[in-house]
Amino acid sequence: MSQDVGTTDIVLSAALRCHGFALDRIEKENNRGTFYFSGVPEEFLKSYDLGGCLVEPTAFHTAIKTLTMAVRRFG
Repeated sequence: MSQDVGTTDIVLSAALRCHGFALDRIEKENNRGTFYFSGVPEEFLKSYDLGGCLVEPTAFHTAIKTLTMAVRRFG
């Protein structure tokens, strides 16, 4: 089953981006962003929580930088 995910966890957000999930929006409060994704399978989140989510390191680093810059630019 897929679900919508809203998270302030930039590591989870970067993992979602690396796995091809589209970032729907970012809501910023103070210096913190909440990242919203739709259509995320429950199995992906379970795998992430249990440490079974693998990502390519360079893509992951790039996703972290991109998300961080998006929050800084946003608002």
